[in-house]
Amino acid sequence: MNRSRVALAIGPKLAVVNAACATCGRSFRTRVKNIARGGGRFCSRACNPVYARRFEPAEKFRRHNLKRNYGLTTGEFEQMRLSQQGRCAICRSLPDEPHGVLVVDHCHMSDRVRQLLCNNCNMAVGLLRDDPVTATRLAAYLLRHDRDEADADLALAIIRQSFQSEDVA
Repeated sequence: MNRSRVALAIGPKLAVVNAACATCGRSFRTRVKNIARGGGRFCSRACNPVYARRFEPAEKFRRHNLKRNYGLTTGEFEQMRLSQQGRCAICRSLPDEPHGVLVVDHCHMSDRVRQLLCNNCNMAVGLLRDDPVTATRLAAYLLRHDRDEADADLALAIIRQSFQSEDVA
């Protein structure tokens, strides 16, 4: 059988369609062949009840790690999350829905817990090696190469507000 006949025979099953998750209702893309096999109804394994039991140990492990690594109970973590309105302390974005989480940011020198961050901001802080001088130079670099003066003014206002709110606290 030549390639074109094989491609024609399996082509429709490789088609990608939009579907709604049977658990959370989130829209996602899946292949027709997955639906034909009885799958393709859930946006992630976490939404699939067949895999739910596999995620229970992960939650137990997460609770254990919060206590062991940061000295936080799940109640304290939830209190931090609520005080930040469920948003990242740096970029103020909500974690990706429906299964995104905020992570605990801490000082690697003192192990002091700071705040909750999204994964991107947490990685950025780590890549900057928790160095505020490097972070400031990075901000200055971005502002220097930004042609929009409104962004520069907004960034300076955010920095001023950050220092003022820390003085009050």
